[in-house]
Amino acid sequence: AMLDYPGDSQASCCDQLPNDLKGVVVRSAGWSDGNRAEFWMNGDLLYATGTRGLTVVELLPKSQTVILNKTFDTYSDSSELESYLSSVALGNLILMGAADEASTGFSPEAMNLVALCGGQLIQQIGYRSSYALIGQKADSPGQPFAE
Repeated sequence: AMLDYPGDSQASCCDQLPNDLKGVVVRSAGWSDGNRAEFWMNGDLLYATGTRGLTVVELLPKSQTVILNKTFDTYSDSSELESYLSSVALGNLILMGAADEASTGFSPEAMNLVALCGGQLIQQIGYRSSYALIGQKADSPGQPFAE
């Protein structure tokens, strides 16, 4: 699959990103909006899933090499996500996208760890809603590149 323009879809949306991240696109669609999470880099699809929960794609900051892409079933519980986010190296890029339902089992600790990746709106995630983040792991809550 190829994405012609970032945000090029039925409902276009793109935040201004730093030059080295301009080709990164994360799309999230909750259950009633398409039930899918997609991750794009420079027009190429990196990963897509319709699996329930919050999908994380971790990238090295300079090379943007993919370290991991995994869906965590945060509908059931967020302990596996918490363990993973706790182990991410400071400075690594974190992309997140929700599909189906990702909020029911989301703990306050998981929300705090997402905040360390730049997630400021994660507390607003609702039942079967969308959520997308382009952030960077830090030692204190910070600003996302896009959310």
